Amino acid sequence: MKTLFALLMVPALAVAQKPTDGKVKMHVSAGDAGVYKGFQQRTPDLEESARHVRLRIGKSDWVESTNNIEESDIQVVVLGHREDPDKGIAIGYTIDAGAYKTEDEIFDASEDATIRGGAARDVRSGTDVSAQKSKASYEDIAVQFADQLSYFCEQNYQRIVAQRQ
Repeated sequence: MKTLFALLMVPALAVAQKPTDGKVKMHVSAGDAGVYKGFQQRTPDLEESARHVRLRIGKSDWVESTNNIEESDIQVVVLGHREDPDKGIAIGYTIDAGAYKTEDEIFDASEDATIRGGAARDVRSGTDVSAQKSKASYEDIAVQFADQLSYFCEQNYQRIVAQRQ
């Protein structure tokens, strides 16, 4: 009985912290069609990736998607898709979070993917170049990206909210 009580108490103690000043407002959009890193980009593909990020962001405890760029705390633009022979599929993006601005890519981070990028860009930082390429889709990568954005907002919440003033 003590063991059961102890197991029931663990979830109660592990309650996640919630945002105190409202969720971080994020505007996610698709970039202009054109050439991204040597690959022609189609507007529907970019829009689809942006939509997948927005849908996943909508499930976050820390972030909410907004259509109004003026009220957003963070602006994310999906720049393009590409398939890297060493890293798997990638989605390029820009982030403008006030003092923090970057342009980068997120690569396929599934267990079977070949990844050689930096840990800041990849969910996992493995270096096994002989691994099989995964069957992950651009939707899977967009979901991973949204999860990373949510984590970024949680970890930097106070700084992001302070910039609203």
